[in-house]
Order: sequence, then structure tokens, then C-alpha cells
Amino acid sequence: MKKTSKSMLVLMIMLISLFAFSSVALADENTSGGWVEAEDKTITDERQALFEKAFSGMTGATYEAVSYEASQIVAGKNHKFTAYRTLVVPDAEAELVEVIIYEDLEGNVTVSSINEMKKEDDISGAWVDAEDPTVTDELKAIFDLAFTGMTGATYEPVSFDAYQIVAGKNYLFSAYRTYVTPGAEKHLVKVYIYADLEGNATVTDIVDVEPATDDPAEEDPKNDQPKEDTPPTGDSANLVILAILALAGAAVVALIAIRRRERL
Repeated sequence: MKKTSKSMLVLMIMLISLFAFSSVALADENTSGGWVEAEDKTITDERQALFEKAFSGMTGATYEAVSYEASQIVAGKNHKFTAYRTLVVPDAEAELVEVIIYEDLEGNVTVSSINEMKKEDDISGAWVDAEDPTVTDELKAIFDLAFTGMTGATYEPVSFDAYQIVAGKNYLFSAYRTYVTPGAEKHLVKVYIYADLEGNATVTDIVDVEPATDDPAEEDPKNDQPKEDTPPTGDSANLVILAILALAGAAVVALIAIRRRERL
């Protein structure tokens, strides 16, 4: 009887310890920002359809998905792609960018950010700082035109920072972005807009200036929404781990007590 009780306690300690280590690993994974790297980065038909849907209606540049990098469960789902962007201008070269697409619970998708992965050394020299940072009515019209059809967040221009003459014109604005979620806060971003010679305007890049606390990833549109059926993270995960370790400690104490009785 003593041998059986002792074996059961040993087995209990092993199981509790294994569960504790698993919980620690799970907590580390979920506190790293929530992004889960894709095991298979292939652009499947489903991923291609989602990518094309997000860019539907956007002009001024073409985007070609190269690989699917990661996903993140929020109030909906964020998708991270690596893609080639080519501006619709003569002799434009393709450049690698990181594209984050937000898919809501109703299946609607929108591009939440486009970040350059590599900038050419000579690009910064071609930009001319704006003498007057005022966002005039003309500049505001270009800004609003570029964001026509984009959903998931609102953008408010703060200042006109620089421009670049190409086959058309590139504009650099500072702006506030506010995600369309309850309690979302404003975050400062840099917005790059290309206006072609025919009067079309499109957003070519959005770069964070302030880290967004209500989205992950470096900024994710709906991270401040309640999450359901997700593992505990942060302090909650630590409490779970402490409780498991306490149970393991209690089992050890019980085992020591049994050994003492056996010796008596």
C-alpha cells in the first residue's frame, strides 16, 4: 500500500512539473507580441485571394505577394506578408515591403500598414523638405484621395514634411492614425503618398513614429478588443504557473511525510 501511494505521488509530481514547463513555454510565446510565424510560407490560393482583396481598388503601385510570414489572432486576424511593390511610373523598380493585412470577423480585409524593408541610399537625397508644413486644402485633398476606400482606421494629416519629384510627385506627411475600435487612441505615423500625372493618388507606405499600444506588431489594428478562448498571458499566466508550482510543492511535502512515516 505504501509503495503504491509513493508511486502515485511520484507520477503526480512528474505530470504537474511537465504541465508547469508547458505553461511557461506557452506564456513566453503569447507575451512576445502574439504573432505566430508561419510554418509554411507558401502563397496558397487562399492567401493570394486575401492579399488581392485587401489591395482591391488601390492605385499608383502594384503589389506581388512573395511569402506569408506570420499571423496574429485579435478581434479577427492579422496577416503578415512579404511582397514586391512597384510604383506605376516609367522605369520603376520593384522593392521589398512588409504588408500587414487585417481581416475582421465578417471576412472584410484591409491593409493596415506597409513598411519598407530596404530603402535605396539615394532616395533620401531626392526628397526636399517642405518650407511650409501647413496642410493646405490642396494637400488635404491629395491626402484624402489617397485613403479613399481604405477601412479599419482613420488618418488625420498633421503636417506636410517633404516632397519628391518623380514621374508625378511623392508626398510625405505626418499624420495621426486611429483604429476604428472602441477606445482606440491616436498614434503618430509617417504617410508616403504618390500622386501620378493623371491626378490619381495612392498610399505607398505608412511608417510608425510612435509604437501603437492598441495593436501588436508592431502595430495591429484591433489588439485592444476582448479576446476569446486565448491562453492567459502576462500576469495571468504567471499566476497559473505559480499555482501549478504550489501544487507540485505540496505533493513533494506529502511524499516527504510518507517517507518519514515509513522510517518510524
